[in-house]
This record gives sequence, structure tokens and C-alpha cells, in this order.
Amino acid sequence: MKTKILKTIAAMLIIAAAGFSCAKDKSCSCGEGNGDSKPAMEGTKWKLAGIMDVEACDLKELEPKDCSTCYTLEFYTDSTAQGKSVMNSVYVSLTSKTIFGVMTEIYDSNNGDVQLLYDAMETIASHAVTKNELRFCYNEGKNYLLYKPVLH
Repeated sequence: MKTKILKTIAAMLIIAAAGFSCAKDKSCSCGEGNGDSKPAMEGTKWKLAGIMDVEACDLKELEPKDCSTCYTLEFYTDSTAQGKSVMNSVYVSLTSKTIFGVMTEIYDSNNGDVQLLYDAMETIASHAVTKNELRFCYNEGKNYLLYKPVLH
């Protein structure tokens, strides 16, 4: 009886662990996007949801959280956008090489967690985009900036 219970518990743990790791891989990895079916970006607005730690599958929201213009991007073509960090203007280019940078130099690195965004910008290697998510992969794919569309 005791052996049967232990085997049942062990089987349930294995199934649960396998299911968790599959779900984790699908939802937290910084993939290469969806190929040729990239959605139209022109005229869309995006806001940073946070920084994803791929290994832990943990999203860190950045402060300040109550700022409507902070951490935003607005696309004026399908591959180029401008937006805000906290106080600085930022730009993005989603061409063959992903570029994410700062256009102005207001020293706001002590405002909330904005320095985490600036640090990430320096090592962005690629991006992945769907109609519901925009991911800027950095730190050798261990992290990404997760942007979500802003619905008007």
C-alpha cells in the first residue's frame, strides 16, 4: 500500500514538472518572433510590462508604475518607433539589427528603476514580436524587455 502511494505521488510529480517546464519554455523564452507573419506596427503604441527573467520565468515591473508616459514606444513606421524612458526620449529600429537607444540626455537614472532599462538597452541582441507582445532580448537570451500593446 505504502509503495503504491509513493509511486503514485512520484508519477504525479514527474507529470507536473514536465508540464511546468513545457509551459515555462513556451511563455518565458525569448524566441525569434513569428517570421513572415509579423504584425503591422505603424500607428501602434506599446508600454513596458517589465523585465522577464527567462530562467525563473519572473517578470519584474519597473518603477515608477503610475506614470502613463513612462516606458512607452509609439511606432511611426512598421520598423521604427520613438517613446519615453522616464524623462528621456528613446528610439527603436526593428530592422535586421535591433537598435534601442536614448535620444536625449536627461540624467534620470535615479528615478525608479529606469537604470535597469538603460542597462538592458546596451546589450539588446534581437527582438521578437507578435500582435500581443514585443520582446527585446538581451543578456544572451536570459532576459528580455516585455512590451504590451496599449489599447486606445
